[in-house]
Amino acid sequence: MRDTWKWEMEMCCDMHIESLYKQLQECLQKGQRTGINLSPQYAAAPHDETLFDSVMLSLKSTADGTLELRGAVSYWNPAQGYHGQSTTIRAFANADDCLTWLQDSSAASEECADVMATL
Repeated sequence: MRDTWKWEMEMCCDMHIESLYKQLQECLQKGQRTGINLSPQYAAAPHDETLFDSVMLSLKSTADGTLELRGAVSYWNPAQGYHGQSTTIRAFANADDCLTWLQDSSAASEECADVMATL
């Protein structure tokens, strides 16, 4: 079951990585390098919703100028209702480094899923 969980998580992360890449690219084309706060419009959900309910990735500038990629995974079950966990997946020295990392969505998605698996 863990292999299925990781595959589903990678697919969800990949959708968000591609979205964040496009959004960050637009910011940089407009000259925006600070005050960045990006997230896909919708949470990504797995095909098998018994594994987890949804995933949301986001990018945000910090006060020191770095960009922080955060991930949140939500679960649902009848006894507890919705509950979730979030973490910082990676911090980037600048937006250009982040864009380069996001460009390889396959490797980025795998790293995101590996980090999310530790929650």
